[in-house]
Parts: sequence; structure tokens; C-alpha cells
Amino acid sequence: MRRSIFAIILLLLVPGLLWAEDCCPGLRSSEGEISLGLDRLELAVAEPDAARELWQAAMGFSLSDWQPRPGGVQGARMLFADGTSLDLLHCGTALDRRAQSIADLSNGGGGTAGVVLTGTALEHLRFALEAVEEPLEFIDHRTSIELSRPPDPERQPLRFAQYLLPSYDARSPREHANGAEGIRAVWLESTDPARDLLLLELLGGSDAGERSTPRGVATAVSMQGVEILLHTGQQNRWIGLELQVPSLQQAAGAMSLPGISAEGISGGPGSSFCLHPQQTGGIWLQFTESPAPAVGNP
Repeated sequence: MRRSIFAIILLLLVPGLLWAEDCCPGLRSSEGEISLGLDRLELAVAEPDAARELWQAAMGFSLSDWQPRPGGVQGARMLFADGTSLDLLHCGTALDRRAQSIADLSNGGGGTAGVVLTGTALEHLRFALEAVEEPLEFIDHRTSIELSRPPDPERQPLRFAQYLLPSYDARSPREHANGAEGIRAVWLESTDPARDLLLLELLGGSDAGERSTPRGVATAVSMQGVEILLHTGQQNRWIGLELQVPSLQQAAGAMSLPGISAEGISGGPGSSFCLHPQQTGGIWLQFTESPAPAVGNP
């Protein structure tokens, strides 16, 4: 009898001990620590033609043609040289539950949608996330698979992607008139920054202190190749991004927005300027000039 009780206690304690051992500084999958970077950001728009006019003609980005996506969604992509992208999405009538969230945003005037991370294989990421009782679902897109959490206003809109085949446009990043090279940072609004900081740390991120942005002071989390900035707010969603450009003058000169001109911008390595959500249709958009190249030792 005593042996049976001891065995039961051991079975209950061992998983917890293993979890306590493995949880920090990042979750460990069966193939090592989790490492995730940004794949893409998704932005739902109300009018595809107006969105192209704003992002391409007025802000100097190069967009792909609108292409069908699953569930009745249409998408146009801005692909950057670092492999990240900003996807504009539109849906009038949804054909499935996931597309319905895009349709709701499109029909409501537009708004930010998903933040998609990539890196660690999904089968290993799933085991780690299930250890913290995250509700998960798999989505098969034929050339890629996604691991996602059901839409929930109490959670950040994070999804996780693994590519089985290279996508066509991934082989040819677009050159943008404004010089955008890649996404350096994603700004998240959070109702509970401490909770989201913990989740991102469990996903391989590291606390990078505080950052000051035009939106306010944020907690920075360093991921693979990108920073996630957590701003305290009323909702859980992404609200802005920071793009790296070789020249602020080039970026401003490619735009036709009120109050923005190359002559009015003071450039220099590490300097930046930011577009307000009223100028971009809903998000903060910061452009930062690339740092000066490191000087090698003679």
C-alpha cells in the first residue's frame, strides 16, 4: 500500500520537477531551446484599391498583386530583404471561421490581425506550449503549416508557421522606393505586459529593458532578429512596427504624405522618424536609418 502511494506521489511530482528545470530562460523542445523570429505581420484593410494607393503610391512600398488566400481572403504582400513581410488582407464574405476574423476587421474599417513567428519546428513547439496549457490548433496550408491559438481578445494574436516548401515570392524580395530593408521591431499593445513578457521569454525571448517610442515607454523583448515592444493598453493586438532603411531622406522622399519631405528630415545612423496612425490608416510606422558599418581592425 505504501509503495502504491509513493508511486502515485512520484508520478505527480516528476512532471512538475522536469517543468521547473526546463522552463527558464526559454522553453526547451525535444531538439533544444526554442528560437523564434518574425515571419510576417497581417493588417486587414477595408478597401483593397485604397490600401494599395496609400501603401504604394503615398508611402513608397512595393506590393504584390492581390492573391486569393484560404477562406475567401485576398492578400497583397510587402516582402523585405530580411525575409519578413507585411501582408495586407481583405475579406468581404468569409468561408471559414478564421477568415471571419479578417472579414470582421475589413467590414469594420480595417485593423491589425496576426503576428506570425517562425523558427523552431512546430511539433516541438507544440509540446512546449502544451506544458503551459496553451489551447492550440494546427492549420495545413499545403506549402506550410501553422500552429495557432484560437482567437481570444484576452490573448495576443500570435501564430507560429513552418514552411514545407519555399513560397514563390520568398525567392525575390521586393525593392521598395522608400528603401525599407526589414522589420526591426513589432509594437504590441497589452492589457497585461507582465503576462506577455513571461510568454515571450518562454518562447525564447529575453528581457531587453525599456524602450521609448512615440507611443510611450515599452518593455522590450529580444527575439531572433527582431524586438517585441510591449505597451500597456486597453487591448491585446499589434499596433506598430519599426522598419530599417538605409537613408531617412530616401524614405521620406518616396512619400507623398502631408508634412513629410526629404528636406524636413535629419538623417544619420540610428536616427528615425515615425508616422502616426492617422497617416497610415491605423498603425504606428517608424523608419530607422541603418547603423554605420562596423570599422574593422587594421
